Amino acid sequence: MKVNKIMKKYIKLSIFLALTSSLQLNCAFNAAKKIGKTVCAIPLTALTVDYARMNSSEKECVAKHEAGHTVIQAQRAQIMSTKIEEDSMNSYTGLSYCRMNIQSLDDLKYVITFNIAGPAQDLRDTNWLKRQNFMESELGLPLTRTQKSLSDDLEFIHGNQPHESDLKNAYNFAYKIAEHEFITSHKDLNNPIIRKQCDDRVQELLLQGLQQAKTLVQQNQPQINAVAQALYDKEYLTGDEVRAIIESCK
Repeated sequence: MKVNKIMKKYIKLSIFLALTSSLQLNCAFNAAKKIGKTVCAIPLTALTVDYARMNSSEKECVAKHEAGHTVIQAQRAQIMSTKIEEDSMNSYTGLSYCRMNIQSLDDLKYVITFNIAGPAQDLRDTNWLKRQNFMESELGLPLTRTQKSLSDDLEFIHGNQPHESDLKNAYNFAYKIAEHEFITSHKDLNNPIIRKQCDDRVQELLLQGLQQAKTLVQQNQPQINAVAQALYDKEYLTGDEVRAIIESCK
């Protein structure tokens, strides 16, 4: 029993001396200092990330992007709603929802146009280009889109369509149209030569949609700006609100 008591006292004393030694105190102090620095750095890091993402600028760009879709859709489709919102990554995203009564191939071609209208608006958006240039040159962050791509390079649309929902939708509709045209002409799509002709037709349809989208976006810039401002302010617009805004610009 005595031996056990002595051993316990010895162990307690050893622990006390170890904890109060200059080496341990120094380690504890350094650890506390490191933790303190980390805690202080967290708000700074958060501010840096927010600044890098430039939310207010991004919000304006996304609002104009969605307004581009919405206004061009409204010329042939029934607008149900349009919105922008901040996602879990502290970045803005948007959605424009419409209902269109598709009765002809010409209607399908217009679907290609209003899918590309958002990216076409991006090309006109100085703030968007400034933001991307800032992200790349000042912060060393990669561009999420490239200025080169949307101008006239349809290889970009074809090559990147899985990563860009707007361009993916445009590509899918162009592919449906081209396939339909070749099938109704009784051409064998399994033939490599015919398949290449079909792919060329897809690119032609995308080029037509892109040029039409750029023209319509330019012609309807006052309406796009008005819808974009309302989206920026309210973040959600009903179809009736969109129609009222567009009417007020005429």
